[in-house]
Amino acid sequence: MSEDLLPQVGDEQAAEQDSPENDKMDAELARVRKEAANYRVKLREIEAKWKEAEPVLSQYQAQQEAQKTEAQKLAEQLQALRQQLSEQETAAAQAQRLATLTKMATRMGVDPDLVELLDTSKLDLADEKAVNAVLAKLVMRAPATGSNPNRAGSDAETLDARRARLFQRNSRSTLLGG
Repeated sequence: MSEDLLPQVGDEQAAEQDSPENDKMDAELARVRKEAANYRVKLREIEAKWKEAEPVLSQYQAQQEAQKTEAQKLAEQLQALRQQLSEQETAAAQAQRLATLTKMATRMGVDPDLVELLDTSKLDLADEKAVNAVLAKLVMRAPATGSNPNRAGSDAETLDARRARLFQRNSRSTLLGG
């Protein structure tokens, strides 16, 4: 065992030969350690800056979220307004169709109160013959017996007679009951 502890004869020469190489390695190791220390210093500086910027960043993110919710609110309001506009356009179109149908019904002699009961969406107002056919079913026909004041004839009351009967019943004024 004592032989194992003793240095070998060629080791002294090898140790002397390795010393310039060891110096190069030591210099390289020192350079690498210095570079690593430099990187650690830069890392600490960046971490410090990150900690300073973190509250500003979180505030910015919160502001972005608030703006996003405002944008979402505006988008919802826009959608609601579009829906209202659509409903109003539909109502206006329905009113226009009803007015057109009322005109046609008046020409046919149909009571305008009956026109409101019709479903205008089922009628093609461009096809006047078809609409007139539907409206003809609603025309009030005169009863077979009795007098019709609208019918011209000998028993029909004239316009002047009707005015006299309605407005000149009594020649004296009874406006105040006297």
